[in-house]
Amino acid sequence: MSERAAVQMLRAPYRGIARVAVLIGLAAFVLPFATVSCGGQKVLTGTGLNAITGGQYTVSGHANTYSGDVSFLLALLGGVIALAILFLPISARARATAAGLAGLWSAAMLLVGQAHLGAELVDGNVGNVVTVRWEPGFWIALAAFVAAAVTMGLELYAVRATPAGPSPGPGFRCRRPFHVRWWSRRAVSRLPQARC
Repeated sequence: MSERAAVQMLRAPYRGIARVAVLIGLAAFVLPFATVSCGGQKVLTGTGLNAITGGQYTVSGHANTYSGDVSFLLALLGGVIALAILFLPISARARATAAGLAGLWSAAMLLVGQAHLGAELVDGNVGNVVTVRWEPGFWIALAAFVAAAVTMGLELYAVRATPAGPSPGPGFRCRRPFHVRWWSRRAVSRLPQARC
């Protein structure tokens, strides 16, 4: 990677993109997440918040309740934690690692919640009459959390690909760090000399 490419990569607004992605993922929890149908009749359309808290629905005049799934709560908490990390004044490497892992956690918990709900319906489904259709809110949240994690991975790569920072001042010359020596000799010759 050339010096110019490394500088361009570092200037990319990864943190801003990740903030927007996480905000979109969190906002998707108020959109419809799933529609449950029984025998072709729509029984319930629940938002992401309903998936967390549970609720009531009626089938043939009978009121039923469903409990929320903790996996969706953990996905929401992971998104909130990722957003908080993205606003903290910490090093870029720590921020990218922590926020990326929180975004991956949120995406994984959404998939776990989807599997739990599917397994729960299969257990109580007699004659294949109950079906679940995952609505756009679920897919938007999943895509947004994955996008935030990928963006933080790109920021982590950009931070690792840049040369060592400025030297602490006049002193003894030392060997260049490995990631600087890895570049071509021409690119390295244009970089400031590393000092210890």
